[in-house]
Amino acid sequence: MSLWCELVPQAELTINHLRPYSLQPLLSAYEGFHGKKFDFLAHPIHPPGTKVVILDPVHTRESWAPHGLDGFYLGPALDHYQSYRVYVSLTKSFRISDSLSWHPT
Repeated sequence: MSLWCELVPQAELTINHLRPYSLQPLLSAYEGFHGKKFDFLAHPIHPPGTKVVILDPVHTRESWAPHGLDGFYLGPALDHYQSYRVYVSLTKSFRISDSLSWHPT
């Protein structure tokens, strides 16, 4: 419950794509504010709160070690290319990663 505030940036991003820009109704509010369309290829969006595993690179983990850390998706990392903001349950911290395994159920 204490992490609801971390979902606000993605909620704003989603709402700004759904609402029209008041000065030009044919544009989304995001495009009206930022002057360009959102690049979904550079910053993919998934359902917030989805369970993920942050995958560790093969060369940094032991042979039989776990493949990653469990966490929850919070939103896209807009300062990084195709990366995601994730809350890591074990360390109770946030991490940005580009290699995730998605487990929606």
